[in-house]
Amino acid sequence: MTALVVFAVDPACHDYHAGAGDLALARAALAAADVGPRLVETPLTRSNYRALAAMPATLRAWGATAWRLRVLRASDAPADGAPRWVPRLAVALPHALHAADRALRLGLPTTLVGAPRCLLGPLAHLDEPTLARAFAPSCATCVARATCAGVDADYLARFGPGELAPQR
Repeated sequence: MTALVVFAVDPACHDYHAGAGDLALARAALAAADVGPRLVETPLTRSNYRALAAMPATLRAWGATAWRLRVLRASDAPADGAPRWVPRLAVALPHALHAADRALRLGLPTTLVGAPRCLLGPLAHLDEPTLARAFAPSCATCVARATCAGVDADYLARFGPGELAPQR
C-alpha cells in the first residue's frame, strides 16, 4: 500500500507545511505507485481546513483510492508550533466533514481520525478508531463515550470543554 501525506492540493498551502516542491513529489509518488491501495492522509491544520473542499476531486484524479483526515495532536506540530498548527475543532471540523461528504459522493472512501464523536454529526460512521485521549467531565454521560477518541489533552487544556457536546 502507498500512503502519502498531502496537506492541500494547492502547492502554496501544502508546501507551507511540507517544504517547497513537496506537493509535486507527493503527486509524482502517487502517480508512480504500484497497483493497489493508495491512501492519502491529510492532517487538519489552521492553514489548510478552508482548502479541504477542493481535495476530493483532485485526489481522485491523481489516483488516490482512500482519504484519511486526521485531527492533529499538539505533539504532531513542530516544536512551539501547536498554537499555529492546531485549529479549533468547532471551526475546522465542519470544513472537514463537508470535504468528507464530497469525497464519499465521488466514490473516494474517507475516514476521520482523532475527532470526538460528538462533533462528527451524521458522519460519525466515518470515525476511524484510535487510542482514547482526554475527555471533559461532561463526556462521562455521553452515549458514544466508549467508542470516542476524545481530544488531545493539550487541546482540552488550551481550549476547554466548551465545544464538546455529549450525545444523549
